[in-house]
Amino acid sequence: MSNDVYLHITNLPPASIEQLHAFVNGLPQATVTPDFGPTVEAAREFLIKATPDAAALVELAVVGNGKALGADFRAQRGDRLNGATTSVTRTVKFLIRKGIWPVDLPELLTPTSAGSEGWSKTHSYTLAPRALDAFRQALGGRPASAPEPATVALGRLAALYTRLGHSEDDAIDQAGDLLRAHTSELADLLRAHHHPAAAALLDDIEFDA
Repeated sequence: MSNDVYLHITNLPPASIEQLHAFVNGLPQATVTPDFGPTVEAAREFLIKATPDAAALVELAVVGNGKALGADFRAQRGDRLNGATTSVTRTVKFLIRKGIWPVDLPELLTPTSAGSEGWSKTHSYTLAPRALDAFRQALGGRPASAPEPATVALGRLAALYTRLGHSEDDAIDQAGDLLRAHTSELADLLRAHHHPAAAALLDDIEFDA
């Protein structure tokens, strides 16, 4: 039988946390490795302290169930990933110094490898799994500032055009033209290939007249 015990306790009052620490520290020959995510309050504090771009990047990751596509961010906020990720890092460090963020979670977002155009063209960012639930609760489910379906679809199509060798601006233009001309056909194609969620995303798109 294993002697390892794992606990994940939420909403523990501060006094109880102190009692739990005292109990664990009093165990003989025990090694304690913290593996707690941020609290909902810490996630809310992060969203307040971070820049709007940084908060938007984290919101995209929450909407994406832990993954934010760089193309989605650029379609929504412009080519400002550098500043967004810098603010994420600085805000986490600030909250650690303030004592309300887990010291063993300094990296909230992990980037994929850089593309050919430099690290600012990073394909996607992964939110630390143990932080996802706290941010989901802090944002109250689907964030109010989450991008519209057209923005999400545009970003993902633009990413495909970029990988085919188009420039960033040209990729967004090409993606927009394709969406406007063939939205229903693309939705039907996605349904035929068993992607109902992606098809529903296209069904929700409304273009200005």
